[in-house]
Amino acid sequence: MKILIIGPSWVGDMVMSQSLYITLKHQHPDAIIDVMAPAWCKPILERMPEINKAIEMPLTHGEFAFFKRRQLGKM
Repeated sequence: MKILIIGPSWVGDMVMSQSLYITLKHQHPDAIIDVMAPAWCKPILERMPEINKAIEMPLTHGEFAFFKRRQLGKM
C-alpha cells in the first residue's frame, strides 16, 4: 500500500504529525508513506523512520491553485 500525505506547514504541527505516521505503520506495516510538505520540513521528515520520502511541495503556503493541486494529485 502506498500512502501520500500532504503535510502541515507549521513546525509544531509537522512534529505532532509523526503520531499519525506511527499509527499508520502499526496498522499497515508494509505501507510506503510519502509526505509532501514545504521544503523546510524535509530535514524533520527525513528523521522520521516511518517516512519513505519527503517530497517538496511546489506551492507556497496559502496558495489555493486548485488546478495545480489537482495536477499534483494525478501525478
